Amino acid sequence: MASSEFDLDAFVRAVENRDAGGQLGAYADDAQVMITDATAPPSSLRTLDGTAAIGQWIGDVASRDMVHQVTWAARDGDRIALVENCEYPGGEKVLCLTTLDVVDGRIARQLVSQTWDG
Repeated sequence: MASSEFDLDAFVRAVENRDAGGQLGAYADDAQVMITDATAPPSSLRTLDGTAAIGQWIGDVASRDMVHQVTWAARDGDRIALVENCEYPGGEKVLCLTTLDVVDGRIARQLVSQTWDG
């Protein structure tokens, strides 16, 4: 399977529809996600290894009552970048910038930088 077979449109739809299974299905079994935010600065990235850990994270985010909107996506070969804007019902916003490394049509590595209002 070639990396060009990664279905970016389907992944974006899964993110925006809070479809945890659809998102998790895009990851390789041994994928790694690294997250930096207010609780995990760059010197102490939160690292998730494998689909079990990644699935817990995605499930938590997808279960939250909030709107997810991917406002920008770009692909350059096996690299993908996304901008995601999220909003809770009370108006609190979250901005998420992420890069994806795709290998054999599945996400092998992801770097997430996110920040919240407040």
